[in-house]
Amino acid sequence: MIASHPLYRQIDTAGKGEAQLLGEMARVFAELPDDQLLLETASRNCGENAALSQRLLDEQQWQPQGVLLVQDPLMQRRNWETCRWQWRDREHAPEFISWPVFVPQVMMDAGMLRIVGAPPQGLWSVERFLSLLMGEVQRLHDDASGYGPNGKGFFGHVDVPDAVEAAWQRLMQLPGVQSRLG
Repeated sequence: MIASHPLYRQIDTAGKGEAQLLGEMARVFAELPDDQLLLETASRNCGENAALSQRLLDEQQWQPQGVLLVQDPLMQRRNWETCRWQWRDREHAPEFISWPVFVPQVMMDAGMLRIVGAPPQGLWSVERFLSLLMGEVQRLHDDASGYGPNGKGFFGHVDVPDAVEAAWQRLMQLPGVQSRLG
């Protein structure tokens, strides 16, 4: 996505992780100096990112009062829950503020599904979007396949809204959906 973006494509993306790419964007486009950037570059998933970020802040002896979480909007809730869970035992845990840059929605337009509320160049096909979304809702469940205490234990119990759960259950009944979630 960065490599094809009209502004950001000047950044070399080869072999760089998300933190490195965002750090480079901050340097180049926001003119932030390295001493104002603290990048956690070793994590491979959301849970590791929360734990390693906490360790990095501890090593720097930083105790932030607030942390602004900006993530792919489909992963935003999971990221927020994971960070809150990672810091749950801290006396002076920061306030985690979830701020998706945009909130995509699926709508029916002339008999076709399309994504609205996302950048015009598009991040996902509708099929890919729905597949990612279905996986994220599954992870929020507090059962053996979820990431809550009764599953992988990456975060606390999440009350999935009834309307979201009902929609997820309906979509799970469609042919081929479950096989795509792994």
